[in-house]
Amino acid sequence: MVSRPAVLPQVKSPLAGVQAFEQFMLKELRAYTLFAVIPSATGAFGCLLMSSGSVLYGAQRYGLAYGRSLGEKLNIGLGFDYFSERAQGYEKMQSVAVNGGLLVHLTRQVHAGFHLFYPVDVWLPLQYLAGLAYDASQQCRLNIELRKTGDAPPVAACSLEYSPLRQFSCMIGLATQPQLHYMGIVCRKGQISAGVTGSYHPQLGITPNLMIVWQQKPE
Repeated sequence: MVSRPAVLPQVKSPLAGVQAFEQFMLKELRAYTLFAVIPSATGAFGCLLMSSGSVLYGAQRYGLAYGRSLGEKLNIGLGFDYFSERAQGYEKMQSVAVNGGLLVHLTRQVHAGFHLFYPVDVWLPLQYLAGLAYDASQQCRLNIELRKTGDAPPVAACSLEYSPLRQFSCMIGLATQPQLHYMGIVCRKGQISAGVTGSYHPQLGITPNLMIVWQQKPE
């Protein structure tokens, strides 16, 4: 949500969480993210702190974002990020970036979004993203996304989320890049949700991902 600030107004009560993943099961590529969202009278604020890597190479990201609704049909959001990367024996690289977007509620069931990530320095790529979401029911949602990052070919992705029970959800995602395929489950108990997903690259292997979120119950 912090990376897509136009979604922030959809959050109606405070939440906080932690995410951890280990790309291709390599401890040198392990990453952790802390995040929080705080609703306000006019919208919602979000922040995140991400750290990844090891002694030889590491990266950090600090983000702050704000989103608000402009009526019942439109949400807007704007965020600012600070990035740093360090590699042993090389000078530390730093940059800032601006990101923002729109979320349009075309109908009660169909939603369209557009997002732009614009870095100040050229070592971070420009990114465009456009997507559609269709709520087939309260238990089922279909997402379709088209992403363009720098000079790389565009990537198309789709995902299906299904919640047969209030306490349980499952999901599957497919994309034109094999490493972006994933499957996962989410379990909920009271104010806590825990999710586990995994993706698979044909040559590099599995990337496991764990996320735990606490959200205050709406009053």
